[in-house]
Amino acid sequence: MSKIRFDVILGNPPFNSNDTARTETKHRGQGDNLAKAFTQHALSLQPKQLLFVQPYGHRTFSSGVKRQYIAAGLYKVCDCSKDFPDVQQTLAYFVFDKKSTEEYSNDLETTLPKPDACLSASALKSQPFFMAQKPDGMPGYGVMSLGNYQTDDHWVFLMGFIEANDVMQALLIGNQNLPNVEGNPEPLAYDDGEVWICPYEVQGTDYQAFAVTPLKAPEMAARIAKNFK
Repeated sequence: MSKIRFDVILGNPPFNSNDTARTETKHRGQGDNLAKAFTQHALSLQPKQLLFVQPYGHRTFSSGVKRQYIAAGLYKVCDCSKDFPDVQQTLAYFVFDKKSTEEYSNDLETTLPKPDACLSASALKSQPFFMAQKPDGMPGYGVMSLGNYQTDDHWVFLMGFIEANDVMQALLIGNQNLPNVEGNPEPLAYDDGEVWICPYEVQGTDYQAFAVTPLKAPEMAARIAKNFK
C-alpha cells in the first residue's frame, strides 16, 4: 500500500496532554506539548500546505522550534486571538508551504499597537483572582486573573508577591487586597514593545500589581513584576 499523500492539512490540535493537574508549584498547562507534537507529525506527512491554529508562546514556538518550522516551510504566523474571544491566551495561524516564494513573516514579532488605555481599577476589582503560582526564584506567590475586561485585548492581572503557606491562602490574601488596587496608569512598552504593562498600587501594602497584554503566557506577568523597576 502506497504512502498516503495530503495536499492540504488544516487543524486545531489539542494543546496539552492530561498531565495538567494544578499543584502548589505546577500550574495547569505544563504537561506534554501536544500542539507541537501534532504539528511535527503533520509535517512528517509532507503535505503541500499545512495550516494549524494553536497557542503562540515559548512552549509552542521557542527559537529552536521556529528554526525547525521555517526549514519545514513555515512562512507566515498571524495573530488570530480576536477570532476566538472566549480563549484567554494568544492564538495564531501557522501556515506552511515549502514552495511558497513569500518571505517569512510574523505579525506577533513586530512592535504591537499600544492599547487604547490601561484597565481601570474598578474593572480590575470586578474580577477575583482565581489562579496562584510560586515560580522558582520568586519571593512569594503571585495571584492572577485573566480576561478581556470588556476590551478588545487579552489581559493578565497579577498581584504579588504574597507570603502564604499554600495556593488557597495566597488566593485568599490576594482577593482580600483586591479592593485596595488603585491607579490610573498609561500603558508602558516592555520587551521592545512585544508586551504592554500597566502598573498599579495596592494601598496599605508593599505588593506590586500589573496588568499585562497581550497574554502570551501567564508566567510572563510574574517575570515582568520581578524585573520591572
